[in-house]
Amino acid sequence: MSKLRSYILLTKPHVTASVYYTWIIAYLVALTGPVNLTKFILESIVILLGISWGNAMNNLLDYDIDEVMRRTRTKRVLARRELSYEEAKKFCKILGIASILTTIVVTVLLKDYLTPALYALAMITYVYLYTALLKRRSWTSILVAAFAYVAVILHAWYVATGTITIPGLVIAFMGYFWVLTHLWAVAMHWAEDYALAGVPTITVKYWRRPWIPYLATFTALLATCLLALTPPLLGLVSPLYSLVILIVFASEIYLMIRIGLRDWRGSKRLTFLCYKLTYPLLAVIFTALLIFHVLA
Repeated sequence: MSKLRSYILLTKPHVTASVYYTWIIAYLVALTGPVNLTKFILESIVILLGISWGNAMNNLLDYDIDEVMRRTRTKRVLARRELSYEEAKKFCKILGIASILTTIVVTVLLKDYLTPALYALAMITYVYLYTALLKRRSWTSILVAAFAYVAVILHAWYVATGTITIPGLVIAFMGYFWVLTHLWAVAMHWAEDYALAGVPTITVKYWRRPWIPYLATFTALLATCLLALTPPLLGLVSPLYSLVILIVFASEIYLMIRIGLRDWRGSKRLTFLCYKLTYPLLAVIFTALLIFHVLA
């Protein structure tokens, strides 16, 4: 049982669950008729297997980084040596084959031919371009990785409506800028760890010019806020949603301003709080989106 638990943890189940949650919310907001339960279940399996495989591959390819960083060395199963590299590699191969075959079968059965394209976009940007190719080479890697979240949300919209619309794109790119906000907040708090592991995050690359990582994070937060305020203009939700979103973002922006008045490199308490608050931000936005969509 402990070995099975380790294989499950390799897929980062908490991350998988949070991404799948936003997928469900996007699906429900886009839905205009009754739920096609068969389609919903089959497409859910596709998305869950895909996210799990991507996360497992990220763990596999980053095992040496995870062994160095304080944030991960006691949490990741490969860093804790609960699984060997070869065991994790075999598991990733099996999970990958199962994920690809499931996607092909569901695409043929449901004739949702955009699904494999979005699946490929997510896997190529997150696993290959971000984790394998760019992460150890450039701070811009996260700009590519964030497109995986766009693909997930667009997939939910496509499953619900059979097309991609402007509201779907707005919500998808809300996810894109949230990824930047959160992971740059992570990079600010754990900058020394990333430097020790040899990962050139924006905070490592511009350590001597600290205003650049701060400005990038703050800009991404403002972009997320502006996109989050767009759904009422598109008629998706009641105007009361805007008040809730403004209150949520006011706390985030206030914290970012406090960090900006200091040197974030020495403000560990504030950067940790920023890291913690940005993690549930998208889930809060999406939950409010669904609630006020129903009320509208």
